[in-house]
Amino acid sequence: MEINCILSQNLNFLSILNTPYETLIYLNSFGKDIKEKNFNVCSEYLDKNNIVSEIKSKASDNMLLELSKKFSESIDPILCIRCRLSDPIKKNIDYLYKKHTELHEIDYLTMLSYVLNDRGEKFIKTSSVNDKKFKKPFNWQSLSIITSNNLYPFSAKIIKTFNKKLSSLDTWTTHQIKSEPSLKKYLVKCNLRLQSDWSLIADTSTKRILEACKEFNTLKINNDEIISLHRSYLINYKKAKAAYKKKYGRISGWVPNQAFINTLNPKQSTLDNLECIAAAIRKYEKGLKSPESMPSIKQFLLEKKYEASSNEDQIKEERQIYLIKKLSKELAKDTLEIIFKKEKIIWLRDKDRKLAWELYSKGYSQRDIAKRCNHKQGWVSKLLKEKTLAEKISLKTALKLKDLKEFKGMKTSPLEIDKVINSLIEYITKRQSNKNTSILQDTVNYLIKK
Repeated sequence: MEINCILSQNLNFLSILNTPYETLIYLNSFGKDIKEKNFNVCSEYLDKNNIVSEIKSKASDNMLLELSKKFSESIDPILCIRCRLSDPIKKNIDYLYKKHTELHEIDYLTMLSYVLNDRGEKFIKTSSVNDKKFKKPFNWQSLSIITSNNLYPFSAKIIKTFNKKLSSLDTWTTHQIKSEPSLKKYLVKCNLRLQSDWSLIADTSTKRILEACKEFNTLKINNDEIISLHRSYLINYKKAKAAYKKKYGRISGWVPNQAFINTLNPKQSTLDNLECIAAAIRKYEKGLKSPESMPSIKQFLLEKKYEASSNEDQIKEERQIYLIKKLSKELAKDTLEIIFKKEKIIWLRDKDRKLAWELYSKGYSQRDIAKRCNHKQGWVSKLLKEKTLAEKISLKTALKLKDLKEFKGMKTSPLEIDKVINSLIEYITKRQSNKNTSILQDTVNYLIKK
């Protein structure tokens, strides 16, 4: 059965499912199909405790979690939460699969197998010191004494680590999925890396964060507080990761806990501000890297003219555009020539690769190239690496431009260099006026025929 069919068929669960705390969505033991199971014991428990179950809510979540801890030997409140978690777990994988399947050869059911693996059993399987398997009742008493690293199924990890003071249950589930080592290991094999919000914040400069927050202002703190928060985050992030690695022998899977939150300055009580910063960074970088959202070279130059010194004549816009066109075409040719020396040798034994490049040079989309070459779109993307090539050529061009007197202002502004690079990426990958091809595709066409 085609994956798209499986997705569309199983999305019907959501229209049928109106009892999130009573119905469990799960991948069957053979990993070939998604099923659902209704638990009467959950219905009875919810009615008995007057818990609203028709829709999921923070109030119902908290009540069930409190009951599971208060009556720690009971499996019923935990089972209700396990049912409730199965829907967001599946939705997260649906989203990741749809987002990345065109460019990566990932398998939907394999992804689900790492996280949608709770089938409603009454017992948790774990190991003793001797590595002998034994069972414990699936209740809070058992969860509290088993380390998170040894918990199975995945839903048990979410319940064990969840802190309602830091996040909602749905948001916590999303973080846990992105941090799940087994899923991340599989995706890395497929050349897909999911960066968590926490590593994204750590890897982003304070300057970039301020720009992102200014563009997508959702924070209730000012710039000085953002700077202070990021500075303290970086210091404590390194310490927390080091401690986590020492304890678990790995880096993946770390998420901020209350102890970490308490170390931040200014004082934070939840993850809200950090999550808003991460969201702003993602939106901002998406804008920077999306050609259709970038201004054209001409518009960019109209918005930000570079001028020579006061003793020189003003540099005309036409001269700047001429230099951009000239250098970008020259460097596109130089960059691709190095690649094509190796490619043409491979073409002797792999005709599909040559055909893919030929079709690309004629303006065909990656989807059409994949069909004609009888490959997945991910194969085409990995072969052509259009984005990587465009970024490499644009960077080389920008570095050349900044050394010219006509672009003197770039030397003192890394941000302006970033803007030029992104404008160049658009310029060399966008279809030219009255043509069906881009400058990059024309360069490929020239080298194929050479």
